[in-house]
Amino acid sequence: MLSTMMHRPLGVRSIAAFGARHFAGSRVGEYDGAAIQWRRYDAVYAGAARLAHALAELGLAAGDRVGAFMWNSVPHLQACLAVPAMGGVLHTINCRLSCQHIAYLIDHARDRFLIVDGRLEEELAPVLAEAPGVEKILLVQPRGALASDPRTIDFSDALARQPDTYAWPEHDERTAAGICYTSGTTGHPRGVAYSHKTTYLHALASRAVDSFGVCERDTIPMLPPMFHANAWGLPYSGWLSGADMLMPGPYTQIEHLRRMIEATRPTLTAMAPTILGDLIDA
Repeated sequence: MLSTMMHRPLGVRSIAAFGARHFAGSRVGEYDGAAIQWRRYDAVYAGAARLAHALAELGLAAGDRVGAFMWNSVPHLQACLAVPAMGGVLHTINCRLSCQHIAYLIDHARDRFLIVDGRLEEELAPVLAEAPGVEKILLVQPRGALASDPRTIDFSDALARQPDTYAWPEHDERTAAGICYTSGTTGHPRGVAYSHKTTYLHALASRAVDSFGVCERDTIPMLPPMFHANAWGLPYSGWLSGADMLMPGPYTQIEHLRRMIEATRPTLTAMAPTILGDLIDA
């Protein structure tokens, strides 16, 4: 016997829409090394819709992998929302790995598209010759190191002409939403594919009082990199909860952490033991 209650697949589509609908005025900040620029959830969500349109225009189909070679940033969060919600699979790439391992990851995941932080162009440039399967590269604030690659497209230009709403399709909740790889300490990195359902349930569980208790009143500096197990799920649990989130980019050194803490008075975060040790020492 089946229930008569409504059924909707659990997934990133629901997370993205819920956060934008119920917490439109919550904020995502981006720290540039000196100051913080804040954007409302509804503006971030509109940017995710424009990104989805841009990727669809480039030919992204359901199940296609999109690599994100990025620091924690607003465009990275938009990719976390847009790519899975439109049916793609977001592959967050550890930018601290060797060129050999990065090339292996892009090839092994079969990334068709890359979204690249301009601050990481020089790190990616030596890899692209070994990544023939990549068809297009969306560059966020290009710096010039990849200017000669014909596959490159300016991220802002690609999004500027797109609508700020998108008809997000429904997906089987068992399909993959994202891929993260290990750091390859014992051979090649190994990948794990997260389903839409597990991503949703992890975000929901993180809101529980006996778990992390993420809520709308929180301000979360996103110190774990999104290429480390999706920043331990905080981009999704934070968005689902309507928490203010702060994207530090590459600026996780102590002097920058001091500035961010003084400016935002955060209530919840997570970090690697090395950063915690430096913070305690300071």
